[in-house]
Amino acid sequence: MASGFINARARLAAGVDTALYTVPAATGATVNINVANHGVDPATVKIAITDGGAPADGDWIETGHSVSSANPLLRTNEPLATGEVIYVSANTDTVDVRVSGYEEDV
Repeated sequence: MASGFINARARLAAGVDTALYTVPAATGATVNINVANHGVDPATVKIAITDGGAPADGDWIETGHSVSSANPLLRTNEPLATGEVIYVSANTDTVDVRVSGYEEDV
């Protein structure tokens, strides 16, 4: 099955919950989520980890976090189970996100 390095990245569209990474079947993962804003004005960022569907109440692990060019957001060592999905959204189109980490067979 899938084991190895995770390297997912995207420039976010304003106001869109973007699915960045899904844990493959029979796999667990430990990830880092890096969020950087390349714009002049701060961006408001949200991050959710879901069981596979769209984000709902209880899925959000960051809400309303202000990210500026001098204040990036870094979440480290987030454990994920088979089928879980990381969603990220921002209120501007100047935000880049990278999800990195490792997958292991379970």
